[in-house]
Amino acid sequence: MSESQVATAADFRADAESLSWSAPEPVTLPHSKRVVMLRKPTRFHESLRRLNWSEELRAKVDNAESHEALAKDLTREEMAVILADRPKMLVEAFVQPQVSLAAGPERFHPEILHDDDRDFILKYLRGQIDAKGVDLEAFREGQSSPTGSGSADGGKVSSQNPAGVSGAAPR
Repeated sequence: MSESQVATAADFRADAESLSWSAPEPVTLPHSKRVVMLRKPTRFHESLRRLNWSEELRAKVDNAESHEALAKDLTREEMAVILADRPKMLVEAFVQPQVSLAAGPERFHPEILHDDDRDFILKYLRGQIDAKGVDLEAFREGQSSPTGSGSADGGKVSSQNPAGVSGAAPR
């Protein structure tokens, strides 16, 4: 873009998309013991994801006191909206090997991950653990992230998943 052109909303969205993932790092999965290259979503990823949510849903997530309170306040449809991006986020987090919801010879489907490995990856993506599996909860107590809540799911980070849902990607 030249200096004489005024930026567009698309320009800012492109900037946010380019900054929506951290640099990849090696992560050893606990069950398979395989090393994969993963990247974490950043606050820009969360902001872009939440653009598809209604104002009412964003307000419910932002104002929830706990996962339990959020679970009671969300409708089935709102929970589906929150969880809909989880498989896509899991796929996008993998740098090597590549994962795809339409697997082929060079990519695998996330459903073939062992539940322990998938749960570990989701905790890593939510910032609950680091790449070595160190629990980061002690560092999170009473703090919030730049997204306002501390997790990629839009809820406060805790040892439980938002609204008490399974850590596995929807099947």
